[in-house]
Amino acid sequence: MKPKEELEELDKFLKKHGLGDSERSEVLLAVSQNPKWFLEEVAVHELGISPLAGNQPFINSFAIGISYVFGGVIPILPYFIFSGGRAILFSMLLTLIAVVAMGILKARVGGTSVRKNLIEVVGISVVVTLVGYFVGQLVKRVLGLSLI
Repeated sequence: MKPKEELEELDKFLKKHGLGDSERSEVLLAVSQNPKWFLEEVAVHELGISPLAGNQPFINSFAIGISYVFGGVIPILPYFIFSGGRAILFSMLLTLIAVVAMGILKARVGGTSVRKNLIEVVGISVVVTLVGYFVGQLVKRVLGLSLI
């Protein structure tokens, strides 16, 4: 985390929501002098995480469960319609569209940069995909199994 950049983003957010220069300066000064508050502000405005969300474990766990189901179904759906290389291609395309949509939604809800969020979610997705691929190759070579 880069505090200067985070403060600039928070400043943009506060300006977008109607705070004047002097009000924003006071808020930014107070936030920058309190590390716990600073982290909470970053969590709320950049990541869209509410500190109050922890008070509803059932609702939170239900939302996470639904997210996992939908997140897991998206890459698998094309395999019910297509086979082989065509299924792989459509799976990758559908997954990319979903990842980009989530990045845009995350930016809109959090009031942060769409570009920054897209780079983040696509970057994470690429890394996870590569790790999954190499683990599959390792399993194939070590155990002689093909997972596809």
